[in-house]
Order: sequence, then structure tokens, then C-alpha cells
Amino acid sequence: FYSWSELQRVGPAGGGRDLPPFHFDREMDDQYPSVGILGEVDGGTHVRILVSWFGGVRVRDYTISEAAGAGLEADPRGGVVQPCPGIRLSTPILSPDGRRVSGRDESTATTKVFEIGPSGRGCEEVADMGTQTSKATFSPSSRFVTFSRWANQDGRRIAQVYVLDIESGTVRAVPGATSTRLLIPDFGSEEEILILGVRDEMRFEIHCWRGACPR
Repeated sequence: FYSWSELQRVGPAGGGRDLPPFHFDREMDDQYPSVGILGEVDGGTHVRILVSWFGGVRVRDYTISEAAGAGLEADPRGGVVQPCPGIRLSTPILSPDGRRVSGRDESTATTKVFEIGPSGRGCEEVADMGTQTSKATFSPSSRFVTFSRWANQDGRRIAQVYVLDIESGTVRAVPGATSTRLLIPDFGSEEEILILGVRDEMRFEIHCWRGACPR
């Protein structure tokens, strides 16, 4: 864990690499981290970290607080937990509220969304895209998920970006968000989707999936 204010202070002068973390967890020794904030508790912020790759999906909860005169502290709220035992997930991503995880279920080769149980234990499937997709990322509210998948259109193979409403189960194509190359979407806000795409060159695009973008 690093202090963002400290990174902002030393980063412009090239000192970011030399800044020591205020907490280092050797038990979370894996890759592909993502973070969720569960709320304010015990005088600090309740944070959940997810890591995965070699050891499967693992999470740990922390309380981030400011110690008097000592800067920030990260106190583990328990041990490392494997929330989805028996489920092999690729490219898992934790929702911003820390209560859901998306990823490719290797047993079905489809992208799914799971609800994480209390204390980070247990996974209940809440959505199945029914096909393989790009990484599936959450909106700030954790209600919507955006992803791209391949489809045939007028005899061409194209990537189309979609948004899933977890609560209603509806899936909506994002108008104009297509390419003959891979598209990787993410939310910039509840309304805006940022797309990293490769067409003639690597570039970003912004699409507002529920209407026109505000000027």
C-alpha cells in the first residue's frame, strides 16, 4: 500500500520508485490485483484486495486508517480467504464495492459475475454472459458490467461492446462501439465507457451508453 498524496508529492520529480510502501503484505504474494471499498468502519476505511493467477482467487480485508503522527496504516481484518473454492476464474476483477467479482469460469469457458459472501467467503453466481468475453469491468455503483465479445456482422468478424445490468439481467449493445480488432472497455463514470481499441493504431474512445455524452 502506498500513500497517494506522497506519490503525488515525489512522483513529478522522479521519486516514485523510491517511495516505500506504508504496508507490505507477504501473504498476498500473487498477481492481478484489484480493490474494493466496503465502507467506513472502526475509525477507518474497510478495503478488500483481490489477487489471482498462480494461487487462484484470494482476498483479504484491511482497515486503512491514519495513525496520530505516523501517517497511514493498513491493518488486516483477518486472514487470506479463497472466496470461490472449486471455481477456476481467469482475469478476475473485484467490483468497486468489494462485493462482486467477474471473470472467465474455466469450467464453462464463459464470463460470469459472482456475489461474494460475508467476510469474503463463498461465491454465488449472479450472471453468466453465455460466451467468452474480454475482461468484464464494473461501473462505480457495481450494478453494471461492460465487456466486449466477437460477433459476425455483414460477413465480418467484429468486436462489439456491451453493458450488463446485473439487477435486471438485461444486456445492451453500446451504439458505435465496434471494431475489427480487440476492444477493452471500462467505465469512466456511471454513464461513460472508456474503450481501449486497436484500429489503425492504439487509441482511446469515449462512449455514453445510455444516451448522448454531456458536452
